Amino acid sequence: MTRKRRTARQTELQYVSDFVQNFYPGRRAWTNLRIGAPHPSLVTPDMSPEEIRLIVGWKRRCDAVVLLDDRLVLIEGMIHADPYHVARLEHYATLLPHTPELAEYKNLPVDKVLVFPIEDPVITLMCRKFGVRAALYQPTWLEETLSTFPWRLQRGSRTWPEGEE
Repeated sequence: MTRKRRTARQTELQYVSDFVQNFYPGRRAWTNLRIGAPHPSLVTPDMSPEEIRLIVGWKRRCDAVVLLDDRLVLIEGMIHADPYHVARLEHYATLLPHTPELAEYKNLPVDKVLVFPIEDPVITLMCRKFGVRAALYQPTWLEETLSTFPWRLQRGSRTWPEGEE
């Protein structure tokens, strides 16, 4: 029997789910959550609740949100280093208070966490500058997948902004 190849998105969702399970056990969490509210131009007064639910396909998806006693933790996972993920966390934090499914938690502070298996020093520096917690997480089950990457993707960037420590 041949093993079906997983998509990058499937691997990333498993990775983030595993991170949540290991670091926030027993906490209420949402994964692959559509966040924000539909744009007002898409909703008309004559629409039924079912029709409005169809619009959620236009909403952004965040990898995970974890409810703690005093705050929400917004988690974005990445298998390949990409600085865009830092900006995504800020974008998602802006949309989070406007998510109907999380309305009762909209006034809680939000911690932003970027989780990755291969550290990229420039992205870690960006996280520090933008108030995002950088979390290196390397579960053993991911090693096989990472070994299939081209060598240049199996390590972090070798570039560094001059004058930074």
